[in-house]
Amino acid sequence: MRIFIPWDAAQHPETVIRDLHYAGLPAQAHTLVLSLAPAAVRIPAKAFVASNSGNDYDTITDGHISSEAYQAKIALGRHFPGWFIEYDRIAVNVSESRDTIIERARSWNADLIVIGSERHHRPFLPVVAEVADQSPCSVRIVHPRHQHPDAPLQALLYVDGSSDSLRMVEAFALRSFPRNTRVHLMSVIDEREWNLDRIHHMLDYFASHLRQNFPNIESQIRYGDPVDQILHYAIQQDIDSIFIAASATPCSKQIPNHVTRAAETTVEIVR
Repeated sequence: MRIFIPWDAAQHPETVIRDLHYAGLPAQAHTLVLSLAPAAVRIPAKAFVASNSGNDYDTITDGHISSEAYQAKIALGRHFPGWFIEYDRIAVNVSESRDTIIERARSWNADLIVIGSERHHRPFLPVVAEVADQSPCSVRIVHPRHQHPDAPLQALLYVDGSSDSLRMVEAFALRSFPRNTRVHLMSVIDEREWNLDRIHHMLDYFASHLRQNFPNIESQIRYGDPVDQILHYAIQQDIDSIFIAASATPCSKQIPNHVTRAAETTVEIVR
């Protein structure tokens, strides 16, 4: 698995690492930590590190952001010793950061992008939802809630019967989550839906696909707006991670977009 982690100074290694421990990721992976620094910001070099350029001022890439991203690389290596971890840095304007992240993920053939939540006041926060929307691979937006290491992990999978949902469930089943993980399968339907047997059959099919790895499965059918129902249920059940399949259709595409922007827990958009 190839895991791409764009980084800026507002992120903390402990936050990301804590979430990655509950992400069901493999013991061996190829990881790239990319330091993002605002290219236009110039500050005294001595405020961060000694400059070798001889200039009194230097870009922020040679200071705090790069240092913290490099420390994140070291910390990741301690927590995930089986991972091969690369580190790189780039100066980029905020307006170009989305395209930079997406193009780097594409050229590096990333399987998963891990990026900090918009809930933080970050230099690059406007691009998080856009990266999740336009990424060529799955995106995990980190906002960890899991507080009890001995308690089962709570994962919410939103399914709608599409082939995208099927691929998401199959991808989830291949991950290395703890066996006691509680999986919540949710489908949200219109109140005019009359064929409930079809919905139950779909949920039973997905549950049977997951049950060999995860015996604790709950199925939910909710009525109303999918975004409202997902967010409400996530708070109500103290969900740790929400999984939603990316969709190419304009209507379905709005669901992961809105959940990504509003959720108070980690969201993973699966491609």
